[in-house]
Amino acid sequence: MNTPDSIIETHFRNAASYASLYEIDGPLSFFFRTRLRHVDRLLGDCRGMRILDAGSGPGMVAAILQRRGCHYVAVDRSLAMVTECWRRFGALGYVSVSAGRMQQLPYRAASFDVVLCLGALEYLQTPERAIAEFARVLRPGGTMILSMLNPYSPYRIVRHRVYRSAVANRIKKAFDIPVVYEPPLYMVSESRLAQHLVRSRLAPVESVYFDWNLLVPPLEAKLPAYIRQLWHLLEPFSQTSLRKLCTGYIVKARKIA
Repeated sequence: MNTPDSIIETHFRNAASYASLYEIDGPLSFFFRTRLRHVDRLLGDCRGMRILDAGSGPGMVAAILQRRGCHYVAVDRSLAMVTECWRRFGALGYVSVSAGRMQQLPYRAASFDVVLCLGALEYLQTPERAIAEFARVLRPGGTMILSMLNPYSPYRIVRHRVYRSAVANRIKKAFDIPVVYEPPLYMVSESRLAQHLVRSRLAPVESVYFDWNLLVPPLEAKLPAYIRQLWHLLEPFSQTSLRKLCTGYIVKARKIA
């Protein structure tokens, strides 16, 4: 069972506020910006390419594609998100948007050179269906870049298995933090994600782990300055054997011709 469209639409209806998380200081901001920096590097030279951003949100990837000579297509099942993407980037000339589901994309087979899916697969209990659809619209030899939350990160274990419980709401109230419903998340390991990719004739070529957070809720909301200091202190360890403790990871794969 995947997260219903109505829940996603409600959760992400304030798309402008969500997009602003890329621009302010805070745990999510560091996560988003670091992920975007890695995606920028993994994309490499994409001149003349058609790039699909599945589950695009407000389309912040479009910002790193300026002057790179490619065409960016954003698709998201949240109408608020694709509307915000068009508001921000529609006038740039290389951006188009549409509302749609990742498991049933409204595009022809082999019509994209690159498929991105950043921060969206974790809302699907069966991500393999979406991955198969990504592979369908990707040309042979094309590139796929996916991100996923790391289920083995100590932060994720506490954040999603302990803090997302009924006890969490009482903790939030005690610390005067607004209680907001969050849709369920389905995290998978890199090895499990690789299995889904291989079944869809996609060969993993590189993985990157990123983002550190040792302050679990509600401390992360109350101590943003410490979050920033910890993030800068620990980020270099993302390139070491400790990388599997990071809160998220990215996998780059190629479609087998």
